[in-house]
Amino acid sequence: MVATLKRGKRVALFCVIAVAIVIADQLAKVWIRAQLPRVGDTAPLIPGIIRLQRVENTGAAFSFGEGSGWVFVAVALAVCIVALVWIVRSNLEVPLAISLAAVTGGGFSNMLDRIYQGSVTDFFAIVFMKFPVFNVADIFVTVGVIATLICIFAGEGDNAD
Repeated sequence: MVATLKRGKRVALFCVIAVAIVIADQLAKVWIRAQLPRVGDTAPLIPGIIRLQRVENTGAAFSFGEGSGWVFVAVALAVCIVALVWIVRSNLEVPLAISLAAVTGGGFSNMLDRIYQGSVTDFFAIVFMKFPVFNVADIFVTVGVIATLICIFAGEGDNAD
């Protein structure tokens, strides 16, 4: 059995992690916009593996739904609310609370970009294969969703208080 936390500590852990992810992602995007001022600008990061490439994405992951930014704002807001309500109302085990915080923080950060810029700044480009350009928030959303599914299927869901 994995550890659980009392409601207040669980909510605090969730919020601290989600906010830390938002801050990290937003700082990375500010830095990228300063280093690569024009869309399409590139810089090496790890030669032969990954480069920095500034892209402004008006769609969702992998540029799906290009131009439907407000739909994705609504979806991200709904996911954030559902995750927060789940954290508050359920006695989730710590790994599940952390994975939900990762999804929420990443989704919220990209939502902020859509609201304030009209697009999401992406900047990690895989060099050795064709793969969409992504950002820090995308990493947390992807890993968070996978970890959430693993937790749920492993039975690390709601425990009695």
